[in-house]
Amino acid sequence: MTPFSRWERELPKLLADERYLVVPTLKERKTLFDEFCRTQAKAPAKAGARAAGKAAAPAEVEEGESAADTSKENSAADEAVTKAAAEKAFR
Repeated sequence: MTPFSRWERELPKLLADERYLVVPTLKERKTLFDEFCRTQAKAPAKAGARAAGKAAAPAEVEEGESAADTSKENSAADEAVTKAAAEKAFR
């Protein structure tokens, strides 16, 4: 059962469940269904936000490391250009 489904669509599935008859009135059954759907819809959003927060921290570290690697590569290239400019063969 998906949390975004309508009561009318899920009702045949609910009728097959023995717990459906435990709740005495139709109004209470529908209220419980709506409440269930709301809580289930919020749960993945909260879990997604936590996962995104945890994933962002390692990504920032990786970006910092790659930026450091790039600066090392650039400095090595700059040194090679400086050495080549200093040699008479490249003038």
